[in-house]
Formats: sequence, C-alpha cells, structure tokens
Amino acid sequence: MANTQVQEIELSIIILNYDTKDYTLKCLKSIEDHRPEFPYEIILVNNGSKRDRAECFEGLYPELRVVDLQKNVGFGEGNNVGMRLARGRYFLLLNSDAFYFDDSLQIAYDYAEANPQIDVFGCSVLNPDHTPQDCTFLASPRSSVLASALNIWNTNVVVRKLGLSNTKIGRGELGGLVGCYVFLKREVFDSTGGFDPDFLIYCEETEWFRNRISKAGFRLGICEQARIVHLVGGSDPSGTRFKQNILSNYLYWYKFGYAAFFINLLGTLVNLTIAALVTPLVGEKERPTHLRLLRTHLEVLPQVFFDLLRYPNGFGSRPSALAIKEYQS
Repeated sequence: MANTQVQEIELSIIILNYDTKDYTLKCLKSIEDHRPEFPYEIILVNNGSKRDRAECFEGLYPELRVVDLQKNVGFGEGNNVGMRLARGRYFLLLNSDAFYFDDSLQIAYDYAEANPQIDVFGCSVLNPDHTPQDCTFLASPRSSVLASALNIWNTNVVVRKLGLSNTKIGRGELGGLVGCYVFLKREVFDSTGGFDPDFLIYCEETEWFRNRISKAGFRLGICEQARIVHLVGGSDPSGTRFKQNILSNYLYWYKFGYAAFFINLLGTLVNLTIAALVTPLVGEKERPTHLRLLRTHLEVLPQVFFDLLRYPNGFGSRPSALAIKEYQS
C-alpha cells in the first residue's frame, strides 16, 4: 500500500509583490536555485498590483501559492494575509527585492532548530556589492523618543551637518529587525496578531517589535551566517515614499503613546521653525534639498492633525491604512 502521508511544511516563505515583477521573479529563482532540504512553501501575495497579474507567477514552482488581492492593503497587512494562510512551523517574511546567493535558507532553518530559545531572528543583509546594510534598530524607546523629538534624521540641520543622524547600535541593544527579512515562529504571529494594518508602509515593523513582540516576551536574535542581498532604492526628499515615511513615523509614536506622540510633534515643530530661520545660512548647493525637505514636512502636517488624530491609537483602529493622498486609491 502506497504511503499517502502528506509531509508537514516546516517553513512558509511570504513574499509581497506590488508591481515588482522582475525583482519577484529573481527572488523566487534564487530560492529555487538554493533549495533547502526541508519541506517548504512559498506564498506570494500580489498586493493590488496595477501592472503585474497573478497569472505571471502561477505554476512557476510546485511550492508556490499565489494570492491575488484586488487592492494594495499595505506592506504589513499584505504579510498578515500570507501568514494567515501559511501552514509552516516557521514563517519567513522576505522582500521581493531580496535574493539568495548561497544555502542561507538551510542555514537559517538549522539555526532556528538549534536555538529554540530564539523566537524571531534576522540575517546578514548585504548590498549588491556585499557591503553590510543596517538590519536592526534600537531597543531603547527612551532614546528613540528623544531622537524622534529632535528629528535628527529629518529636520535638525546642525546634527545632519555633523553626520550624527544614523544611529549605530550594539549587540546588546537589539530592539527589532527591518522588514526585508524576518524569520519567526508561528506562535509569534498567533500571539501578537502580526503587523498593525493601520500602517500602509514604513514603521510597521518598528511598532510590531517594540510595542507587541518585545512586550510579549519573545526573544530576538541574528543568524549572521545566513545572508541575503537586498536592493535599496535611493530616497528623494520630496518624493512620495519619503512623505509617507514621515506620516508613518507620526503614526508609530501615536501608537506608542500620546505623550511620545506630542513630544515628537513638538520637537518637529521646533526644528521646522529652526530649519526655516537658518535657510539663508544654508549653502547654495544644499539649499534646494533643504527647502524641499522643509516643504515636504509641512505638507504632511495637515494630515497629522485632521486625519491621524481622528481615530484611537489602538491596534487596527482605522478603517483603512493611513496613507498620503498619492497612495490613496
């Protein structure tokens, strides 16, 4: 009699596609080219793509399941959709512009099996030239509140001039992982509910890790032997992604707590005032960027006052994700 027992899925890999067909195909092929020894599945969520059709991906690989969403529900909720459908003991949230070049998928699984005390972990994230990318963020909310209040990465001209806006963290300060690669146990999702759907994109992983994963007592780690290459696009200080990043940052501190939010808001207003006053002192070469940055921050503020503050700051409190008008369908 033939053995018809279905093999248990060990790992569910969740990938989002939003009109990134070429990257997504390359990502899928990199997994296929470095197949692990354990049973796995790939859940590809076509997140309301305007150009890419789900049929472009269906049937490419036997492990692949394609979920076609009619609208863009955001990075976090798109991953939630995949995790709700996942059958694996472990989940891997992987960006469509992240690629394998060795057997790091097997290495990560072996790390998870050998370290049951670690509930969520990242890997070594590399640029295309294999130089390292920052893949973690601060554990201390107090220092982050202070930094956010000062807005040292956005509006504080003096601090940016001194090159102090990128905070490096030590091994003992791990507070969370960037969303391009997150390897987690199923129970982490089951216990915390996943990403807050109020975020369209940006800051959703920060909220999940700081506000719920850490408070639930789950332990974080890094499997440095596992590696991926991650493509990172340049940032335009007047672009839509930059504007959405600013808005999502306000939402994060609103979720963190009312005091943190208003400290952040006050710090921003003070720094915007300073930035406006020192504009004549900014060099001619830097002035256009300085003015675009200042203008972008000012464009976001009305939505902070008249949209963000309309709803409570609990999990999933909004009818849809908070988005700048360029992303509203």
